[in-house]
Amino acid sequence: MTRLFACLTMSLVALAAAWPAEGFELPPRESFDATVQRPLFFPSRRAGPPPDSAPTEATPPASAPMDGARLIGVAVDRQGRAVAVLRAGAGTERRVVVGDTIQGWVIEAIGRSGLGLTLAGQRVSVPVLGLLPKTPE
Repeated sequence: MTRLFACLTMSLVALAAAWPAEGFELPPRESFDATVQRPLFFPSRRAGPPPDSAPTEATPPASAPMDGARLIGVAVDRQGRAVAVLRAGAGTERRVVVGDTIQGWVIEAIGRSGLGLTLAGQRVSVPVLGLLPKTPE
């Protein structure tokens, strides 16, 4: 065990010596406030407060075109709340939840394997990494 510790220590020292010191600055101390208040590996750790409901710059408005959109991921928590992330061909991303509308399609369900969409009585399933259907004309 002592040899393993010595070998690991020597490796870390060598890595630190090879790491470029110039050009690196720690982020401001304030950016670690959430980590200090809710330490990562404590059993009592709980989710932080919900984010503001105001859209961010990264989230385009609901009317933004999502041509060639692809479902790039879904997240479902233990309470069944779900969110899906779509990426358009232009690289813009949008988070959606059940009830949102995208290109005329209403998101009826979000599951671990994909989305369930409806439009005028037509139902479509979109798997993760699948393309969203075009709006029928």
